[in-house]
Amino acid sequence: MSEVRNADIDYLMARIALDDLAGRYSRAIDRRDMDLLRSVYHPGAHDEHGTAYAGEVDGFIEAMPGLMANFSVTQHQIHTRSFRIDGNRADGELYFTAYHKTIEPMTHLVVHGRYLDNYEKRGGEWRIARRKLVWDAIVSQPVQESEEELLASLGETGKAEDDYSYDALPLMQRGT
Repeated sequence: MSEVRNADIDYLMARIALDDLAGRYSRAIDRRDMDLLRSVYHPGAHDEHGTAYAGEVDGFIEAMPGLMANFSVTQHQIHTRSFRIDGNRADGELYFTAYHKTIEPMTHLVVHGRYLDNYEKRGGEWRIARRKLVWDAIVSQPVQESEEELLASLGETGKAEDDYSYDALPLMQRGT
């Protein structure tokens, strides 16, 4: 193969790996799967989640249960993704929408923002080395009882740790 073709394949493989990280991060947060969350970051990585947390990833993962305690449901969606890849380093700006249903008081909370990521490929594996979260907008409104009744009438509803996805997706168990 030509050098250009090899470079194109390397770029595509890196891009797929970085896209996969974005999906794994969202699933890990929403399912409260700390082993899966750890797999998204390199050891010693740094995460800045505004005033909620700033420091090494081990502390972020340790703080996560407390940070998520007042949310009965979360859903993190990654939208526009821009990456620049240079060998074993990459930068990424990922736009996100994160829905949260708070427990007390019951509120729909929707946050829009961006993850500013620095990635590194170590030992053949791409992971986040540094993440900075930027908040762009927030929408909040009380949950109406009629909404809860309608949602329950539709069938299986989203959950955190014991989500139905673990029954429906046998290849996607906790930590994977």
